[in-house]
Parts: sequence; C-alpha cells; structure tokens
Amino acid sequence: AAPAAPAPVPMSQPLVSEPVGPNPVLDAAVKRAVIAGNFEAAVDVCVKFGRMADAMLLAATGGRELFQRTQERYFELMKDQPFMKITHSIVNRQLEGLVAGSDAKNWKETLAILCTYATMEEFSGLCDQLAGRLRKEGDEKSATLCYICAGNVESTVSIWMEQQARVAGPSVQKLEKLIEKICVLLVLDVCKSDAFPPVVGEKYSQFAEVLVSQGRMYQGNQYLVRANAAQTLSAAILRDRIFNSDLRNLQQIPADQYPPFPFQRTEPWIAPARPVAPVAAAPAAGAPAAQAQFNAVADAFGDAFGAAPAAGGGAAAAPGFQQQQQQQP
Repeated sequence: AAPAAPAPVPMSQPLVSEPVGPNPVLDAAVKRAVIAGNFEAAVDVCVKFGRMADAMLLAATGGRELFQRTQERYFELMKDQPFMKITHSIVNRQLEGLVAGSDAKNWKETLAILCTYATMEEFSGLCDQLAGRLRKEGDEKSATLCYICAGNVESTVSIWMEQQARVAGPSVQKLEKLIEKICVLLVLDVCKSDAFPPVVGEKYSQFAEVLVSQGRMYQGNQYLVRANAAQTLSAAILRDRIFNSDLRNLQQIPADQYPPFPFQRTEPWIAPARPVAPVAAAPAAGAPAAQAQFNAVADAFGDAFGAAPAAGGGAAAAPGFQQQQQQQP
C-alpha cells in the first residue's frame, strides 16, 4: 500500500524550528512569486522557513489586508513570549481586553500602558475598569488611585467613607478629614465638574451643619453653596435656615437673589371656596307678597308655627292674614 500522504502544515506553523539563512532554492521560489506579483505566496514561503522579517516586508508591499494577516500569524507564532500579548493588544487597539485579562498584581504596568497608548476619550473608562477589578480583589488603595485617574469622584469618596467606617474615633473629626480629602480631590483638573455627585453634596451639608452649630455661619454657607451643586435636599434646607436666621438678609438682599425655598409652598390660611346655595324659586304669579313669604318660611320649618299643611300641598295661611281677609268687604 502506498504510504499515507503527510498532513498539510497549517499556515501559522513554520516547517523549521530555526530560521533558514540564504538558500538558492528558497530565494529562487520567493523571487518567482514576487515577479509574478503573488506576494501572498512569497510571504507564505518565508513564514514556513522562519524568515519572518522577509515575510513582514513582503506583506507590507502586498497591501494592508495581507500585512494584517501576516501580522496576526506572527503574533500567533510568538504568543509564548511574555511581551507579545501586550504588543498584540497595543497594535490592534484592544486595550479593553488587555485590562480585563491583565494580572491585578501588575496594575502599575497596566496603568502605564493606558497612560501611553489610550486616547483621551477611552482613558477614563479604561482606568475606571481597572479600578473596579482592583476593588474586587480587595486592593482599595490601588483602586483609589485608578479611580482618581479616571476622574470618578463618587467611587473615590465611597472608598474613603468605607475606610473611615472601619476606624474608631469621633465622627466630627472623621468628617473633617474626609472633607479635607474631598477638597483636595476636587482641585484636580480631571475631577473638576459643575455638578458634584450626591455623596459629596451630602458630606458638604453635614460639615456645614457642624460649622453652623459652632456659630460659623459664613463658613457653613460657603460649603452649602458647594453642596447645592449636587442638588441635595439637606443642603437646600440648611441654607434656607441660615438665610432666614438674620432679618438683615430680608432687608438688604433683593427678593430674586433669595436662596430657593426647599419645599413646595402652600397657603393653609385660605379656606376653600364654599358651594353657592341654589336660588329659591320665584312665587306664583298673583299671590300676595306677604302670603308668599309666609309659605316659604312654613315650608322650611314645618310645624314651627303650629299650622297644618294646606289641602293643595302648600303651606297653611297665617291666622292673622285670614282674619284680615274676613274683615275686608
């Protein structure tokens, strides 16, 4: 029986373990392929015999698509080298995958790669992704730095609050230290914003309330102005209390510059409108005015006058009025 044909060698696997140097047969085959314009065949021959530099040069001449395919073959052949995974992610702009698959212990190396190769639009999101991984691993200190690089004020402050909750001590002193950190954090260009996260506004409001309780109205109001940028209800309430605590504010400050009232205004002293009673029907035509008035009163109060209803269903006539009719001729 004829021997079985050898299995075809995959395109990504070379035929030799070491690059082949100058060889007349190999050089002639590459030359014929180049003359015929078949750069893909020339590249394939060079890759199979380990001449990767020649393969990349010919692929660059053969067009962008051929160059990218040859590049991917090269990365596949060199994947066991430690730096090749990083190089592959940088060349192909796959930084998100690099962050997801990187070693959390080498986060400084990953952050340096992001600082060097990430664009301004993607830098913040990638740093935030790296910080999230570090936080899940329990490395809060490193995660805080990455959150600061990402400009994520809310997550940074939340980590500081969690750390303070685990430390014993007076709450006022811990609040003061937290406010110091927040003030320094918001000075950074990457963290500057017109609107603060709600957690920052809440802490500013708490610190302002401490200052106001110590009589430092002006300083407390300054923190409340910053807290209002976060649109928190507690800041709005305290600012309204400070403003109305001094009657001079109502006299010296125009009404359009008053701080916004934190609640919905109501007018409890205005009674609701009562329904209007229906107008009584006019008396029948031809009836005397006195008799009509008496009938209306009798209908309203029933037996109050001691008279029985008339046979026709109307009210009985007044006794005085009946005598007056009998005396008339």
